Amino acid sequence: MMIAETYHDLSCWQLAVELQQLVYAQTTGRSAKDREFCDQLRALSDSVIRHIESGFNDHWPEHFAEQLRLVRTSLFALHNSAATGFARGCFSHAAAGRMQQLCWRSSTSAMQLIRDLENRRAVAMDA
Repeated sequence: MMIAETYHDLSCWQLAVELQQLVYAQTTGRSAKDREFCDQLRALSDSVIRHIESGFNDHWPEHFAEQLRLVRTSLFALHNSAATGFARGCFSHAAAGRMQQLCWRSSTSAMQLIRDLENRRAVAMDA
């Protein structure tokens, strides 16, 4: 297992940044009626990155794992919101699908990291 030197090394963070860029590209310049929805999507994508960075810098595995659980919650909300955005005509099928794919991949990566942190904690407790 590779040890991450910074949160930039984490695949869940890298995917979250790609997702954030896509969300901002798809939600910029929307009409006033869609503004609140778009603001919510941008806030969710921001929170994903913020929680990863905060958890990584905490240096306590159980705190990092808890932050990653919050990341997954935001990613699930973004995943569902991408479908809503497509249904409302805010996003193309391709853009909504790409958002959902990035949500899924980042969430899967975060879940693996949670498992690694929990395993590391279990090994430390057994020692």
